[in-house]
Amino acid sequence: MRTIRRKAALFLTALLLTTGLVYLLMRPAHRTGMTGEEIYHALETQVGAFENQVRLGTIVDHAQAEQAFFRLCYVHPEYFWLKSCSYTDGEDGTCIEIDMPYTREEIAEMYRRLDARASQIIDRMPSYTTDYSRVLYLHDYLVTHTEPADTSETGRIYDAYGALVEGRAVCSGYSQAMVLLLQRAGIPCGICEGLAGGSRHSWNYACVSGVYYWIDATWDDPAGTELVHDYCLTDDAHLQRSRQVDTDSSLYYIPFVPVCGSMEQSYFAMNGTLLDSYDPQVLSALIRSHSGRLELMFTQHSDYTACLHALLEEGYFRTIPGMEERALTVTQNDQMDTLVLEYGR
Repeated sequence: MRTIRRKAALFLTALLLTTGLVYLLMRPAHRTGMTGEEIYHALETQVGAFENQVRLGTIVDHAQAEQAFFRLCYVHPEYFWLKSCSYTDGEDGTCIEIDMPYTREEIAEMYRRLDARASQIIDRMPSYTTDYSRVLYLHDYLVTHTEPADTSETGRIYDAYGALVEGRAVCSGYSQAMVLLLQRAGIPCGICEGLAGGSRHSWNYACVSGVYYWIDATWDDPAGTELVHDYCLTDDAHLQRSRQVDTDSSLYYIPFVPVCGSMEQSYFAMNGTLLDSYDPQVLSALIRSHSGRLELMFTQHSDYTACLHALLEEGYFRTIPGMEERALTVTQNDQMDTLVLEYGR
């Protein structure tokens, strides 16, 4: 029995060695595995050359490849054509095939137009010395040069090309264009998503002087009237009144969600119109010191409603010296506790 067992053991060993040798001979000649960072850089290089196929030379995890692809979409909004891709494994490893809506030559020409437009905007921006001034300028530029589009429209309304070159976009186009411009201006930034009003929505964050703030250029676009700044550098407490932010880091489209806990460099704080209370004398001084238009934000909803009541119900505006004969128009945002007062000259 010992001899039989020994022969059986030798046979199994030989079989395993032979099988392993056959496997090694039949296995594709490529190294195994890539990190997510390596996949990302391979994609970055090939997409930047307008390639629609990225051959990785090794079999990779498709979930990692997908994360790398969507990270590229968020980090590089200038690659406006990136929307979807597929993954296949073959003798030369995993191939990521990118869906291209145009020919390679058309993509290259459109990329050139977008790049030239973004460069032109940045080149014409005044030489601001602060992050806040650069962010405000780009926010106002995008809002006044892009028109809100309807999802039923055709064109590149979902990306930066639509916003900056064609001049029409939905929220994703606004947010990608904002990232592209902020990146060019040297401002750390990104895109976040979530539910707003029961629908999917995207907006931005920006790091101003080392502190993160939210920006939503889409909701600040007045669509033909004067621009507003309700969502220009705001904090979590204000933004989350109107939406639910996706925070699950396992989702491919949420690479980073900042904590935005300050209003110190919000538009209202920087302009002295972020009010901790409703004081008629303070309101009177602000109205007289502005040229017919004033944007206000209150930190407390009760003070916001008190001011609104004084203006609309009690006629306080006409008691302010110099305002007796002027017509007052009030635009209110109950979610953000902001008022826009317009009263001409």
